[in-house]
Amino acid sequence: MSDTASFDVRQTLPLPYDDRGVGRVVLGEALVSALPAEQHAWCQEIRRILRPGGTVELAAASVLAPALWQTRFREAGFDPMPRAAAAGDDALRFIKPNRSVSGDPLVSLVIPAYSPRFFEACLSSAMAQSYEALEILICDDSPGTEIEEIAWRWRRKRPLSYVRNGERLNTLRNYARCFELARGEFVKFLNDDDLLMPDCVAGMIEGFRRVPDLALATSYRSCIDEKDARLLDLPATRPIVREDAILYGPSLANAMVMAGLNVIGEPSTVMFRKADLTRVMPQHFAFENRSNIGMVDMAMWRALLLQGDALYFSQAMSRFRLHPGQGQKDPKYAGFAAPNIRAMQADWLAGGLHQHFRRDAVLAKPYAGPASAWRVQPLSAMPAVGTPRFWRSC
Repeated sequence: MSDTASFDVRQTLPLPYDDRGVGRVVLGEALVSALPAEQHAWCQEIRRILRPGGTVELAAASVLAPALWQTRFREAGFDPMPRAAAAGDDALRFIKPNRSVSGDPLVSLVIPAYSPRFFEACLSSAMAQSYEALEILICDDSPGTEIEEIAWRWRRKRPLSYVRNGERLNTLRNYARCFELARGEFVKFLNDDDLLMPDCVAGMIEGFRRVPDLALATSYRSCIDEKDARLLDLPATRPIVREDAILYGPSLANAMVMAGLNVIGEPSTVMFRKADLTRVMPQHFAFENRSNIGMVDMAMWRALLLQGDALYFSQAMSRFRLHPGQGQKDPKYAGFAAPNIRAMQADWLAGGLHQHFRRDAVLAKPYAGPASAWRVQPLSAMPAVGTPRFWRSC
């Protein structure tokens, strides 16, 4: 392993170091000033090669360049370090957090509830989780008392926290309140019409224990109807890959954004660290941002995947219910979603990461077995949606 790696404008990406193979990175003054369009890619590569607790140092070449780098490193999951006390030391320094997990950390399973129609089945699947260190939190945004009555009835089986919103918050603000009140190191949303498999939380926590640099865990999700009958996959719910795999975060974000399709999963499908989303709030992500209407989950996953990798389980760990009463079927949300996704694509293009990854593939490693290098893995079922008009000039 190397202790220190120094880079200048002549260095090309990817960097010639193993994952977590370097303890300290130094960026020369010319590089800090010369490559603003490549900052995303450099930050991701530096994150990949740094060991947990490793540091990166930037010469303060100008007022503007370090400020831009500071934003990019924050997006990439780094924490800023205090300026050195030595006179004349204007370098910026960042540290890569230690993301190792041991023991049984508290997981907040949060339910932003509104409709009582499928709520009892949803809550039952939460109560049936095999993982013990679990906080079940319900934020009730409904106008009636049915959800509250169901919650108090089920409270006899397992402790849960119930909160009734004083005023109607609607979807995004209710998500925000759930997140704010969650006490766990990890957060898992569960929409009030979806279901979890009993070992969902336990399996994902084991993934965080085993996989370094993991930012989120997700899985295949099966589609069901109002009567719990299995439905055919939607384009977005088709498997990403066929086997359990570790996916390089920026490459998976790129596939999602370029397709304009949430292949990673609805909020009920994914688990992540609360601190990782908090780190980029509110500058780079906010639940209540109007630009997230119709795609708040995609906005979350993009923010998280710039900070680390994804673990994908090929077996269904959740069930996504399709029914006429879903918020996604409301025309007013659909009217926001399309332009918001196009805006996300435009921002992604401006960041330049799309130049480093194929649109129809991800970088992957096997979840089980010995450590291996990243390999290009074509997406097993990338939907044949054609090339969006937005991309024809690219």
